Amino acid sequence: MKDIVIGNSDHLQAILSQLIGSVIRFNHSCQVIITVHLFTVKNYIKSDNILQFRIHDTGSGISKEKLGNIKAKLADFELVRDYPLMLESGLWFVNYLINQLNGEMEIESEKDKFTTITCNIPVQLF
Repeated sequence: MKDIVIGNSDHLQAILSQLIGSVIRFNHSCQVIITVHLFTVKNYIKSDNILQFRIHDTGSGISKEKLGNIKAKLADFELVRDYPLMLESGLWFVNYLINQLNGEMEIESEKDKFTTITCNIPVQLF
């Protein structure tokens, strides 16, 4: 059985650190659940191993309008040229790193209830 994950450890550490740090920074009294899964997705050509990080908090949440704005900004990769903006926006930075790893990030939230950020990153097993 293969049980060693091969991936960019610097990027993976930065992703987790940024996401967990943001939850702590913006939600002082909430529950935080961090889950890590490793699973296989089969497609027509091959099977991909996916490392999934899910950070769920019961904090203040994000309104639908603000979440829409965040998702629009995350999709604008032209911002990569504006390095200071990239560093100021933690979610944009995480999304940038995940895209460098050919992964995906999804954000779900409801104002005054919760926020869940799911990161799916393809990895190799050894």
